[in-house]
Amino acid sequence: MRYGGRKTKALTIAGSLSCLFVVCWIDWITGYEFLFFMLYFVPVSIVAWNLGRVSTLVMSAVSGFSWFLMDRIYEPHSKHELLWYFNGFICFLSFAVMGLVVNDLRRRLFQLAQALEELQRSTQEVRNLQNQLQVVCAWTKQIKVDGKWIPLDKFLATKLQIKISHGISPAALNEVMTTMK
Repeated sequence: MRYGGRKTKALTIAGSLSCLFVVCWIDWITGYEFLFFMLYFVPVSIVAWNLGRVSTLVMSAVSGFSWFLMDRIYEPHSKHELLWYFNGFICFLSFAVMGLVVNDLRRRLFQLAQALEELQRSTQEVRNLQNQLQVVCAWTKQIKVDGKWIPLDKFLATKLQIKISHGISPAALNEVMTTMK
């Protein structure tokens, strides 16, 4: 899957960092009474949807660190120093997991759109062939396609992507056996 060009990437990064700044600012001015943990997912989701996995992990780290700083501002003296680091790491993990899920969703939707496009193209080609009168030579069993005579097995393989194998029917076998006697 191909993501946007440099300009799109730069705008996505700038937009998601601006969004993160706004979330941090809102978190800072409202204090610890309001929990804005979920809003830190927004910039990660923006990056995950528009950029690749590495960018998603980087934005997850930046969002996790931002949340960690906001948490440190409101409770600078905690009894359990390691809890801050643990909470910051858990935030990073949750942002990373959600970002990678969003990124995978985008990738799968892109693949689904490509498969649907291929299916529509194939369906249209089959409909076109069904609507046309196919002329088959009675002697050589060749078929006329776009003014050219081609073997029927080549037609089936190229136009309809059908894998074929040769065999002998019971009627033909009886005919061969009677001519050999």
